[in-house]
Amino acid sequence: MCDLMKELEEKEFTGYKVVAKHKQNGKYYSIAMGFCYNDSEIIPVVEEQNRIGHYFVGDILKHITFKNEMVGRTAVFKSLDQAKELLEEIMEDSDHYDLNYNFIIVEATVLEDLLEGFYYINPVVAGRKIKFISEV
Repeated sequence: MCDLMKELEEKEFTGYKVVAKHKQNGKYYSIAMGFCYNDSEIIPVVEEQNRIGHYFVGDILKHITFKNEMVGRTAVFKSLDQAKELLEEIMEDSDHYDLNYNFIIVEATVLEDLLEGFYYINPVVAGRKIKFISEV
């Protein structure tokens, strides 16, 4: 999970996110939590995790790495290279893959109540809304 430490004055930030794209409906989903992203709408507060694939821990809401600052937020990487590294890690093990989805990188803007921090050692920015720009 992300360790968010600093509030940002900016209203929005554009970065890169790894998502699951459903093969039939073309919508983007959170790999870790399983919810569908609705473009420019508030990120839902997830009470039950329905992860896609097996890369992320199955009990993330109770896991020691879970941070309350991430509730109702989603994060983007500041660097495309860091998003590529995560995508490669997810794809390395076929057990992490779900045949109904393609795991891809999208350029996206997070908005509202921005917090800056890290996903492990990689800089991220998280917000309460996400607006998708393009697939990378």
